[in-house]
Amino acid sequence: MLEWVREKARKLGFSTVIGKSDNSGNGRSAFVTLICERGGSYTEYKRKSRREIAGSVKCECPFRLRGYLLTGGDWSLKVGDGRHNHDMTDVLKGHKTADRLNPNERVHVEEMVDSNVPPRQMLTNLKKTNCTTSTTIKHVYNATYRYRRSISGTRNDMQHLLKSLVDNGYVYHCRKYHDYDEVSDVFWAHPDSTKLFNTFSTVLVLDSTYKTNKYRLPLLDFVGNTSTMKTFSIAFAYMMSERQDNVYWALERCREMLHSKDLYPKVSCD
Repeated sequence: MLEWVREKARKLGFSTVIGKSDNSGNGRSAFVTLICERGGSYTEYKRKSRREIAGSVKCECPFRLRGYLLTGGDWSLKVGDGRHNHDMTDVLKGHKTADRLNPNERVHVEEMVDSNVPPRQMLTNLKKTNCTTSTTIKHVYNATYRYRRSISGTRNDMQHLLKSLVDNGYVYHCRKYHDYDEVSDVFWAHPDSTKLFNTFSTVLVLDSTYKTNKYRLPLLDFVGNTSTMKTFSIAFAYMMSERQDNVYWALERCREMLHSKDLYPKVSCD
């Protein structure tokens, strides 16, 4: 019934949300009250900082439907108030219920996350699959974040990174400052990169990127060059800062990879 109501409302130019429901079974039939998304009034909450109060779509729209569960399992739907005090819209982009990903779209997004597809390309693929979808890039980002958090579980970002490196057979090193328990620098390399580096070790290019992650840490990238003039990534290193000690430690870890293309360096945590 909910899907049927939402589809009819979409065609008419508005969206519905559940205003009230009861399925406890305390001697009465289950029921659900559906209201317009713009029903009710905005409730101002206390804010931690002084900011300009954002606008609200709520305008106390009186539209109301009420559904009752019948004995046979069917639903009876009655119109409590069929009026709206606002204009209908042709495109429901920006409506929180209309923009939600359906179960099939969520599965598709999760598959694209596993394939490292960029969020913009995810949105393009979703619109190609369903040209009537109102999903925005924000919903794609939210779905991607929730899926990745479900994978990591209760582990923090550092624990999940180290677990992923171990599970995928990466060569990695990490170290921490003497007076702290926090990891300061992390170095990792793919096993195939180790073989390539030992085969083509003539040219080594280093470069750092800044402000490209939420921790705002410099990412040091080691790049090699093959005999066919093709570049490949040798290793990466997250460093607490780009001081001489941090860069020297990363260079030492990279040099330790130069053994032979069939011999991998030992994993250690200094």
